[in-house]
Amino acid sequence: MGLENKVRDAFDCVKADEGLKDAAKEFLRDARQRESCPGAKRRLLHPAARLAFVTACAMLAVFLGIGSYAMLWMPVAYVSIDVNPSLELELNRLDRVIDVRAYNADGEEIAGNISVKGLHYEDAIERIVSSEKMRPYLTEDAALTFTVATASALKEERMLAEIAHSSGCLEHGGSSVGADMSLVGEAHENGLSLGKYLAYRLLVQYEPSVTVQDCHDMSMSQLHGMLEEHEHGTSHGDSQGEHETGHETEHGTEHKGQYEGVQESEYPMEYDGHKSGHGH
Repeated sequence: MGLENKVRDAFDCVKADEGLKDAAKEFLRDARQRESCPGAKRRLLHPAARLAFVTACAMLAVFLGIGSYAMLWMPVAYVSIDVNPSLELELNRLDRVIDVRAYNADGEEIAGNISVKGLHYEDAIERIVSSEKMRPYLTEDAALTFTVATASALKEERMLAEIAHSSGCLEHGGSSVGADMSLVGEAHENGLSLGKYLAYRLLVQYEPSVTVQDCHDMSMSQLHGMLEEHEHGTSHGDSQGEHETGHETEHGTEHKGQYEGVQESEYPMEYDGHKSGHGH
């Protein structure tokens, strides 16, 4: 899609009120009348004045163009949706979806059949999760995970709370997780969604032999299961001996201070404050 089409589509939802429309029409009508009146004073006929006016208009257009582009097309937040399908939404400053990326074949199938561009991220999530294509993956043990990254801590907190209380998350026992914005580029370089890359970064602390490709081929349920085994000491005896300390609280203190990309209560298996479930 060309830039012109993108801009036109983006402004389709922008509606001016009638007062603004009438004011604009009146301004243009008066301008045409002044131009057509032989006796009208042409204060801008002087070359220097005309040049200054044109320059000012050009600068204003540039500033408005840059501002509009930054507002509409620059991604400032990311939401990955991971079950087995891995999808990632890019959001602009208006919390609207400007791009959807798939990170495995199942994700490509869904992204290719569901249109969410231009939607608010909550509406996009609802459309994806409630779709026929997603339904087969949303089993009881699906471990539906929404991972949010944005540069603003306040925005992240708001998004995590809104997603955790959304119907798409509540109805399927999903969880919302926060990740550091710096991890987005790393995840993409490794061919993983933000959510799966976050799980990989946590898992590799227990099993250094685990590779990115291993995680690429796993569902979120499998990844979460492996993490639970390590965090609760139910398997991998060597790892248990190495990490058995620091689990006194439900937050999994073993991870605290070891992974800069995850906030203290935002581990994939223990989302305190942001986990939703079927009876909540």
